[in-house]
Amino acid sequence: MLQGKSKHNDEQILHNFGTNDQLVLCIVTTIGRALEPMKPFLFSTLIVASGSLIATAPAQDCKDGWCQGGCDEKRCVRVKVLSKSDPIVTVILSNNRGIGKAEYNCGDYMYRFIRDDQSKSDWKPTVKGSAARKTAEVACKMQ
Repeated sequence: MLQGKSKHNDEQILHNFGTNDQLVLCIVTTIGRALEPMKPFLFSTLIVASGSLIATAPAQDCKDGWCQGGCDEKRCVRVKVLSKSDPIVTVILSNNRGIGKAEYNCGDYMYRFIRDDQSKSDWKPTVKGSAARKTAEVACKMQ
């Protein structure tokens, strides 16, 4: 096992272990043994850190208030929040066909379009895994 003496140079260490792989395995094993008592703390720290990353993930692709929503085989949607009145969020949607307004119910991910004359379509469900659902999820998580 590696003694950590400073007089050893790289060639002597490799000679003692045979290959880089064996040396790396020895180092990883030694570090693993040293960290064994800290496993509960490290695990809880990783859970908290990963949870904070997951919570912010949907709104990462944003610029000037516009965020990437869902995409299908023809187009991707960008979404910008106009207002929120829990559970309803009113948004502007933009894709390669134009711009429009919509409302999402963040409780059940239903949506409806807002026409130019401000009349509204009937509520429609979004399908889990669809571009419309992704857009609803992004819109509901935006500030």
